Amino acid sequence: MKNILLIISLSLAVFLYSCNKNSNQSKVNEQQKTESKQIIKIPENVDDTFETFLSYFNENMEFQLDRVQFPLQAEMLDGDYENIQVLIEKKDYQHSIFKLKKNEEYNLEISVEVNKSIIEIRGIDNGIMADYEFDKIDNKWILIKITDLST
Repeated sequence: MKNILLIISLSLAVFLYSCNKNSNQSKVNEQQKTESKQIIKIPENVDDTFETFLSYFNENMEFQLDRVQFPLQAEMLDGDYENIQVLIEKKDYQHSIFKLKKNEEYNLEISVEVNKSIIEIRGIDNGIMADYEFDKIDNKWILIKITDLST
């Protein structure tokens, strides 16, 4: 009888510890979700320079989705390395982040004109070759085309 009480007591202790741990983990998860959903204030002058725009474009998924022209034109290679044109719908779009620091895997060049900017990504001995084309439409930078001819 003592053994049964001991087993029940240990089981209850493990169960309560597990529930408390899960409760704490839930609180941490909720806090992380809240922090990730915090609204990043976009300044009114975000489009004054392409560099300012790009920092917010990288940082904020909602802002990025707002600044992509859907359906997004894309040019890529098919399985036979033939160029194909596709349209990417908003539901299929993946968040793009342009790492602006020097990297051993690729070079990144940004050319900026008054109403057009192109980000060129060229791999270093790895086949990466992609261009992201932005136009300034109604004084807002908008991603209008992706050309990814990576092999």
